[in-house]
Amino acid sequence: MGTRKFKPSETRPAGHVFYVPKEARLAEDTKDRRHLLLHDCTGDGSAGAVTLATMVHLTTKETERTAHRAPFYRLRTATLQPPDPGATGSFVNAPRLIFRAAHKLIDSVGEASPEDMEGTRRAVADALGIGSQPRGEGPSGSVRGRIARVAGALQKDTGFSFGVIVTNHAYSSERRFQAIVPMIDLRMLLRDDETPSDFILEETDVRPGDRPWRAALPKSWAEPLIDTVRLVTMTEEWRKAASQNAWLPRQTTILDASVDDQTLHAIEVALARRLGLSASGAGPATIELSSPSIATGD
Repeated sequence: MGTRKFKPSETRPAGHVFYVPKEARLAEDTKDRRHLLLHDCTGDGSAGAVTLATMVHLTTKETERTAHRAPFYRLRTATLQPPDPGATGSFVNAPRLIFRAAHKLIDSVGEASPEDMEGTRRAVADALGIGSQPRGEGPSGSVRGRIARVAGALQKDTGFSFGVIVTNHAYSSERRFQAIVPMIDLRMLLRDDETPSDFILEETDVRPGDRPWRAALPKSWAEPLIDTVRLVTMTEEWRKAASQNAWLPRQTTILDASVDDQTLHAIEVALARRLGLSASGAGPATIELSSPSIATGD
């Protein structure tokens, strides 16, 4: 469970912890922060393709859980405890997720135990609402399933301008950090001589087809495609705290339009499969991983 240095092409096993630089986290923060890798990934994809890793934020403070109902998990692995004896502990802040090129994950500073990985995955499944109520049955204030528009400056950094909120019902209603899966124009992935019918769907893609909520997207789009690999957390503007240091910048604007329940379920299936998630206490049967609804076009 100690430190380890990975070669660029090596497989990084789930559970390893890496420091991620502030500029890679889309956060206004002066520090590099520890993140835990949620799934096995190799440094180099086929034909030189970049493999993206999904990671979850680690913290020594419970404020987001106690004040805002964020799903957390307390790590018990000895080597991952904070060096400061005055710190409460080492926690997984489950709604805060990033994607990062796997070949950039070189110096592991520790590895979570299998028991801690099980607890982490339960917390992340909770944070993403895996197996939760349908979109329209959440508590008042929930924005899970709504379409979000990414603020201008971040479009270049992330490569997308629209996405779907997948944060669980309760925490999404806090209107702070929102987990988002990107939505892009399918035409961006096609060569000049190709049409949408030539596109080969991957198991991490969701292709909704023609849905009423497409009216919220640019009319120039050929067809929306949801890319669950680039799951990432962004902020909504937050000005309610007395201290300005606790204010959050506006990185997204949440629109009134929501995706349909079938599309949202297909997103859950794709995320659960890739990250090894299942609904807390319900086992993997809650999400039907063999479901053909990954491709939801009619």
